Amino acid sequence: MSRFVSKGIAFVLSVTLALPGTAWAHNESVHQRMTDFAYHVLLASARFSSGQTVSARLATGMKRLADADPAVKAFYAEAVPAVKKLRELRSGLPEVATTCADAQVVTAMGSPMPAWQLPAGTTLPDLPMSGVRLPVGIGYAHGADCGIDGAYAPSGVLASANPGAFTARDHTGVTLGYWAAAPDKEKKDWVLHSTTLETLQNPVVLAQIGAATTVAVSTVCLLACGLFPPACAACPILALGAGGTVVDEIASVDADALESEDYVGFGHFIDMKPTPANPAPFDEKPGKLMSRAGPTGTTDVTEDLVMILFDIAGMHVNRVASQAPGNYQIILGASGAIGTDAHRNSTARTVAQWELPVLPDLQLTAVDNLGMYGYLQAKANRGTSLESRNLGWPLHALGDASVPMHTVGASGFGHRPYEDCAEMVFDQLVGSGNVAASVTAVSEVITRAVKWRKFITDWRKANASTDVPVRDLVTALAAATRSKATARPEVFQPIASLTYILDQDAAVAVYDTPAMAELQRDLLLDGIAAEVAFLLSVTEVAP
Repeated sequence: MSRFVSKGIAFVLSVTLALPGTAWAHNESVHQRMTDFAYHVLLASARFSSGQTVSARLATGMKRLADADPAVKAFYAEAVPAVKKLRELRSGLPEVATTCADAQVVTAMGSPMPAWQLPAGTTLPDLPMSGVRLPVGIGYAHGADCGIDGAYAPSGVLASANPGAFTARDHTGVTLGYWAAAPDKEKKDWVLHSTTLETLQNPVVLAQIGAATTVAVSTVCLLACGLFPPACAACPILALGAGGTVVDEIASVDADALESEDYVGFGHFIDMKPTPANPAPFDEKPGKLMSRAGPTGTTDVTEDLVMILFDIAGMHVNRVASQAPGNYQIILGASGAIGTDAHRNSTARTVAQWELPVLPDLQLTAVDNLGMYGYLQAKANRGTSLESRNLGWPLHALGDASVPMHTVGASGFGHRPYEDCAEMVFDQLVGSGNVAASVTAVSEVITRAVKWRKFITDWRKANASTDVPVRDLVTALAAATRSKATARPEVFQPIASLTYILDQDAAVAVYDTPAMAELQRDLLLDGIAAEVAFLLSVTEVAP
């Protein structure tokens, strides 16, 4: 499909692209639940190692793993200090003043306001995780309601490791999960500039647009008058109003500061296909490049349409206003050289390299760098309320690296319906409603977490470090995800994303099959396991 079409509709597209998104990002709920599950695996491991109670079925399964592999027994023991340190993290949660609409939540809290029952002299952001008495949902501090999740409970048999009533549980996992979802709210990551909209805001052009819109509406009115004469009385008002509305809408948008939740995900990809020679990547594995998105580097119709929209709208990155270019270019040492984490650094870009290409022709930042940014910020803010918030970035990166479309740079190929389906069947995938299935899922996560833990400890030995190789970890998980997904090519559906625009249920149904559930479960458990290994290992990092 050609990316170059008439600019006669450019102003409509520009205004559409400029309007802020109101829908939640694709899979915030899954990010939160993955991290909460990961924490509970550590919690169950710590309790088992310490001789504390977990359900008999879970204890039997955990013992079987330890008897078969001494590394598992060591993992359980290592979880004890890790859980303690995670519970000592400050929550970082902002205090919100909105009331709760859920009567059950209000009754449980004893107040229509979030009743945190803070110790004297302690603020909510500085409250240790161990003192957080309410489970926050992804909407906390982002909506009209108070955002407390009245339906929250640990998954399946993991609930036995975290007993208690609504306000009496350990909410460290769900709070860390809240921060793991938070990068999807960073609208300042990518702020765009529209050259087309800038041109359209010229007073002369605006007058022409207003006149053209008035003529168009008047023409429709002439047809209406022939069919229903009483409608004619409203036509002059409608015609003048339509022209004025379009002009006002265009003039009201800042062409140099377009931001939306729909743009946040630009830096949440890592393209694990063979690295292209042209254009050379700015990172060891490049981020999203729209023109080579997809499992083979050939775009689908959804990506083509997106590129057309951005071409017509003349969309470019505003380098000065955008946070992502600075935050997610990771240079630990020399530009383009091997960094102090034994991973090749980003190649530094000039402002012109960021701003001159239209968005479809610009290599965006890779998600392993997003994860590394948060990790570095967490270390820099150790002991403060910002530490837990910044740990959300590497957790989020690991979650994205477990989604096939994120590992081939694809906004299309069924990206949104795949994620919606994974959210819809999450509890089935991890066996939340079935004891046997839940024990099996937890056992598999532990087995895989031990392997990811070894990945980290091997790196530490090779580099004489106590650090966590976040870039290598995210990249390795993404490589495994892509390998498994390309072995099941039906996961990349070139029409599903377009279908989703017209019929969401039909698009999601494409992925709601036993065969697809098998793949989704495999990738989901691997992502959770990598998060378990990260959470354990990050507590060991030397100051």
